[in-house]
Amino acid sequence: MNRRAFWRQAALGATALSMPTTDLFAQEPSANSGDEAVALRKRIVEALADSNATISGVDFFGVHVDAERRFSYTVQEHRQHAFIQLRAGAHVGWAEANLGYNNEHPNVSVEKRVWRMHWFAELLGMTLAEALEHLETSREKHDYRQLEYAEMALLDLAGRALDRSCLELLELSGRNPIPGVYCILSDQVDVVAKKAANAQEQNLRSHLKVKLYGDRETDLAVVRAARKVIGSDAYLIGDVNFGYRRTQTDESIDKIAGSLIRLREAGLDGCEDPAAMSQSQWVRLQHLVGTLDLVPDAPLRPAWKAADQISAEMGRVFNMHPACMGSLIELATLGRRIQSWGKRLMVGDSSLVGPACSTWQQLAIGLQADWVEAIEKPQENDVLQQCLLDQCTIRTDSGRFALKEASPGFGMQIDEGRLRQLAYDTYSIST
Repeated sequence: MNRRAFWRQAALGATALSMPTTDLFAQEPSANSGDEAVALRKRIVEALADSNATISGVDFFGVHVDAERRFSYTVQEHRQHAFIQLRAGAHVGWAEANLGYNNEHPNVSVEKRVWRMHWFAELLGMTLAEALEHLETSREKHDYRQLEYAEMALLDLAGRALDRSCLELLELSGRNPIPGVYCILSDQVDVVAKKAANAQEQNLRSHLKVKLYGDRETDLAVVRAARKVIGSDAYLIGDVNFGYRRTQTDESIDKIAGSLIRLREAGLDGCEDPAAMSQSQWVRLQHLVGTLDLVPDAPLRPAWKAADQISAEMGRVFNMHPACMGSLIELATLGRRIQSWGKRLMVGDSSLVGPACSTWQQLAIGLQADWVEAIEKPQENDVLQQCLLDQCTIRTDSGRFALKEASPGFGMQIDEGRLRQLAYDTYSIST
């Protein structure tokens, strides 16, 4: 039996089964990740009780990234990032924000570009403990993405102040290396094949991710091109970004299931956010597509709302997506809850090129996720590489990401003077 026939039989065999008669959402464990997050935040705040350093400033370093990235909903011809430095006493904490793409005036000042984060000034004069508590009470006031950036930098500061790693603070015990994933964002078959070969050359061989576009024939061509290069053993992920249905409706998902079954036959192993769906539609679609792993992403955003938006039967792998969780503390407890269901985790990417890459690699290692996509991209922008003094994650010869050593905070050491030279513009808020 050839591969196509095998997967059709496997998938159709799954659809022939009757839907379970038991409550699909009854498998939730009694522990609530939100309650656990409150308790974890309290323990971190208590650990900071003797730290009197107050936040004195925040610096934004603007970075241009000139690299085309094709999604099902848009084409990003270029984008702007900010490397964020939060200062308190003798320590700094780092984060990174994707500020936008395809801007008509890409050289607009960083001050204007980060206007949504001017509220970081609220943190000035606060101790680290006070600032962490402030973020938790500001969820109705500020965008969850900006809250995540602030908490990332704060946790980095907290770890440095306490001389403890952030994985220790977040009580994430994983330490084994995990696979890194190269992501291809193109609907052009020749580009897909070339970049899949690039991934192989970088020894990123165990997994590969491709963007899909919600058009069956285009997606089949992309999957086949990638599979031809990577062989039969690698795990191939496709991310559709709701390409098969943009808006949640009560319409049948059978046509979507049919498209995904075809993609499975062509060699796809996992499919992320194929369509906008209700919780029950996610559950049914996973049932219909059989051995294809569904990967919920958008339903987990932000992490503190995920408890009301996800269930164990929605998929087999759950995406802890950078710049979308809202809180690393909430992410840590949500990840453990999902794993208690017997499900797997992945850590995605937000087109990161700066200090957040290592941060998310550490979080993925701590969670023992199946793979991490937030990897450095010097081929798109090498500002970080030009000013990096040290970091505690490394890429192994086998394409895995590992902890080099335990370091306070997230362990990133950056030459600030050099970064100021390389940034296209900077903006600072200080006391």
